[in-house]
Amino acid sequence: MSTARVKVCQVETLAGAKMVAAFGADFIGLHAIDQNSFESSEADRFHEITRWQLNRAPTCVPVLVTRSTDAAFIADVVSKTKVSIVQLHERVPAAEILPQLARECVIRGVPVPLILKAIAVEQTDREKVAAEVDEWLPWAWAILLDATTTGGTGRTINWEVAADLFSRVGHGRTFLAGGISGRNAAAALDSTKAWALDAQTSTKIPDHRNPRLKSVAETLSLIASSHCVDREGLMRCYRWRRSDPRLLFSPSELSEEDFGHCSEAMARSGLDGVQIDVADGTAGVQPWPVGALEWASRCNQRMPEFPLWVHCFSRDEQWVRRTIDEVQKANPHFVGLIVQPGLEIEAAHALCTDLEEKLQLPVVLSVTVGEIERAGDRAWKLQRRRWQLTAPNADSARRAERISQAVGMLASSNARVQLDRGVDRPLLESLETLPHCATLGRGLLESSESTAKWIIEKLGAQA
Repeated sequence: MSTARVKVCQVETLAGAKMVAAFGADFIGLHAIDQNSFESSEADRFHEITRWQLNRAPTCVPVLVTRSTDAAFIADVVSKTKVSIVQLHERVPAAEILPQLARECVIRGVPVPLILKAIAVEQTDREKVAAEVDEWLPWAWAILLDATTTGGTGRTINWEVAADLFSRVGHGRTFLAGGISGRNAAAALDSTKAWALDAQTSTKIPDHRNPRLKSVAETLSLIASSHCVDREGLMRCYRWRRSDPRLLFSPSELSEEDFGHCSEAMARSGLDGVQIDVADGTAGVQPWPVGALEWASRCNQRMPEFPLWVHCFSRDEQWVRRTIDEVQKANPHFVGLIVQPGLEIEAAHALCTDLEEKLQLPVVLSVTVGEIERAGDRAWKLQRRRWQLTAPNADSARRAERISQAVGMLASSNARVQLDRGVDRPLLESLETLPHCATLGRGLLESSESTAKWIIEKLGAQA
């Protein structure tokens, strides 16, 4: 069975880039169609994506996709976004645009990018298409075949024609686009022997108010089929790859209106995921007015590209498992579980270990700072890899000192420590020992997008 690399096109957000990369995509397409439609804010966003990619996902390479033939514009975007590959769509002579692009890049002091040349396969004139392929072969890093010069139509091309054209590409770097999805990826590979598959339309969320956001289910299907791996196995790997967040957003104490306000701001902040809180009353916490199913649905509607964590205040294993089943049906982006059972530390650890083994997903044990203080070395000796600390009330004496001591003690066993409840920038600035992750709710509503970015950068420096 054939396998291929995967390029997911029109990734518009950092959250989408993180999702696509964690599923194992090899390339992501960043669209700068032309100078008339491209805004400076998009360049800043793309630079944020490329900077994250270099530090966190070096095997997933950004590709600048453009229909422009203006070498100065292309070089400007390359300079601002730091991409190393440019996908050219329009029909333009290689001998005309490439020297111009090289000159403009040299003027700006940036490396000349590799060229991925997209060529439209027109059924009526195969010789013309073959001539364009031959023209670009000496210059292009790779050749991409699509249905039209614009791309993104969702129309498939004649795979027999594609296979014939690909046979002319001696270096073998060939991309097949045009209606590619998880449903036909295997057949496309068998027919064309493409080096990589390129998908855009099929990875969108169907009927969503923002048509450019990426679908978890469709992206999973595409990459699993292209890489010839089991979908359930790939989803398990994905969950573990997303189990190292820096900042989670907890909306459980917010109204639906406040949640909408926060979700729009947080989508631009680099947030790593959403945490919803649910309880059954067995762990000393009363259930929230809005249940797990409703919150999972809201998060899927407003923040579908963000991983979902479920914080269960319960010591009933069966209730926890039923809750997770409900959540997964409402939100396919569920990645991990946080359990706060209110038990003795050893019993709580045993419950979380059992859930992790049975559910095959990341499980974080949530405890209060007071519980860690009472347990002392007993908590450290458990050698648990993931903890969440519930901070004392804001008016508690020695609050910052107690949190720092608890974080430091758990982190000394190489554990990841998340901090929840009443977290904000002043609190984090007062800590001598920082956690690896912070969960903020109303603290995000009352702060700014820049504050969220500061928190992410501050905690990211601990990695």
